[in-house]
Formats: sequence, structure tokens, C-alpha cells
Amino acid sequence: MKFRSHIPENCPPEDADVSSGSVYRMVKDDPSPEDFLSFRELKPDKAYPSECIASGLSVYTDAEGIRRLRSRVPRFRKMNVAIGELDENHGKMKNTPSNMHESHHTWWLAEDIEPWTFFAVVNIEDET
Repeated sequence: MKFRSHIPENCPPEDADVSSGSVYRMVKDDPSPEDFLSFRELKPDKAYPSECIASGLSVYTDAEGIRRLRSRVPRFRKMNVAIGELDENHGKMKNTPSNMHESHHTWWLAEDIEPWTFFAVVNIEDET
């Protein structure tokens, strides 16, 4: 599988799994290409502790994780939550628990994947 060009060599790590299942991501409005840029793409000159992690996208595999993110980080309160259904063609992902929630994953997108085309805004307060 080929990954996006900004993803470094030897990344995703060998212990990453193929993408699968429903994942949540914060988006500004309706999902757009700008909502699916990695930290590395957003800040190309910044130094990160892990280039591999910085080249992936943060997603959560359950609604509670994204709820907690919104409650703890003020800038996310004005954003929307989008959900997408991933499969093995979308790349690889690895559980990278954060201080926000254990359902945090890093997702490394396969080349030519356009996630804004299959993510949709969802009201997480309505989910159980």
C-alpha cells in the first residue's frame, strides 16, 4: 500500500493495523480537504517528538473520546464532529491513547484517499 507523500519512511509502524470501523474527527464545518491535514502538513517547519505520529491524523473510535476532547479543548467546542467508516483501502491506524481518551488512534492515509468524501457531520449528543 502506498501512503501520502509526506509520511516518512518506516511509517506507519509495523504494528499498525489496517484501517477499519467507524472513526470520529473534528471538522470546521462540513468535511473538507483542510480538515484532513496532518500536523506535519499544517506546520512543515515545526519539530515534533515523533515524525511518524505527526504525519498521521487523530481520530477516535468511540463517541466518548471525541466528547471528552470537545469538553477539554475550548477551540473544538465550536467545531463539528464527523464520522467516517474506514476499511483496509483507507490506510493503517494504530491505537495511540492520549490524555483525552484511550480510544484515540493515529490514522495514516493511503495515497489518493479523499476522506472528506465519506465523512459526514454527526450530532454526538444523540448517540448512545
